[in-house]
Amino acid sequence: MQKLSLAELVQVAEDLLERRGEALGRVAVGPVFRTLLGKAVAEYNALPAALRGVPMADLLAAADARHDGWLRSIFGLRDVMRGAPDKTPAMSAAADFLDKGFGPISRESVAPYAQEVQRAADRQAKVADNREVLEAVPTPDGGTLLAWVEAYLEAGRALGESLSSRADEVSGAGSRGAAPALRGRLMGLLGDLRTNVRREVEAETGLDAEVEAALFGYADEVIRLADARAKSPGASEAPVVDVVDAPADGPLAAG
Repeated sequence: MQKLSLAELVQVAEDLLERRGEALGRVAVGPVFRTLLGKAVAEYNALPAALRGVPMADLLAAADARHDGWLRSIFGLRDVMRGAPDKTPAMSAAADFLDKGFGPISRESVAPYAQEVQRAADRQAKVADNREVLEAVPTPDGGTLLAWVEAYLEAGRALGESLSSRADEVSGAGSRGAAPALRGRLMGLLGDLRTNVRREVEAETGLDAEVEAALFGYADEVIRLADARAKSPGASEAPVVDVVDAPADGPLAAG
């Protein structure tokens, strides 16, 4: 189990909670571990994406693409309004606001991330003062130009949060220490659950030995693949989710 990543441990916990409920319910301590594992999974889902194994470069690229996409869409609509032969007063007012309130954007999609974030933040107050102007213009998706502009502003905030997370990752600040602590706790919970199952079987409480295999078949498969990966770093084999049978002395038993 020491070779499993935090994401893999969470996968094991989710498998126990979502697919092994009947077997878990037969264990005396099952309700306790269901609660504790559920809390651990919730903590994992609350971690920043970078701490859940998503590469920070990918996060930044995705946030930037969303930011740039909304900006291009907004100014594409601006161009349509400008070129319409029978433009309405509402269209002219919205186009004027975008020209004056946003300024030129020709180079903005290739600007540094931090500059994009700052420009979006600077436009927040101007948008707030001109909501009626933007809301008067419908968009092809059935919404309004205001909704598009607010989506752009939100994308700018999200890009800023991703930049902040990258800074924390580089400096070691923020919640970075939460991931190793959660990983250790999950390993302990999974090991304790298996120990308790074996003790119940040994105490002849009526729990049969097959319950261990039913509970930990997926875990043993994930560990087997992690061991293979450690021996052959290039291996990309994925675990089989529907594994049920597992040896009673599987790798998880050894901790």
